[in-house]
Amino acid sequence: MTINRLAVFCIPRMNCVFTLKNTKWTLLVTWIVILAMTTFSILLSPIRKFNKETLNYDEDEEAIINDAVLYQISESIDYCIPFLIISFYIVIYIAIKRQRRVARVESAGSMRSKEDRRLLIQAFIITFLLELCNLMKLTGSYDYDESTGW
Repeated sequence: MTINRLAVFCIPRMNCVFTLKNTKWTLLVTWIVILAMTTFSILLSPIRKFNKETLNYDEDEEAIINDAVLYQISESIDYCIPFLIISFYIVIYIAIKRQRRVARVESAGSMRSKEDRRLLIQAFIITFLLELCNLMKLTGSYDYDESTGW
């Protein structure tokens, strides 16, 4: 969705990728990228088993593909994508503001300005939630405290 909005507002020549005729290819490429990222994440992450007594995951074995460099690349991509999304949305927001300034549309100007800000707020919310998901991976391994039961 971010790339589509970037194409519409900033790179109009790229709109041919998002025509009705080419949408199936765009979706196919998107699904291939998603499946590749998910597969790399599964294959490169250490195998973990859930321990019912401690309510925690124990890393029992090595990853299926034990390559530290590929693992770091995969993790870095997971953390960079939300920031890439927000930077694209900031570029889109600036492009919309420039286009509106050039058009000098006085009618409904304040309403459009609110919509522009909502687009940017939506992008910040998406970025925050994606990064929150990434942070949950880091905080998922707390030690079990038997005195409190948590």
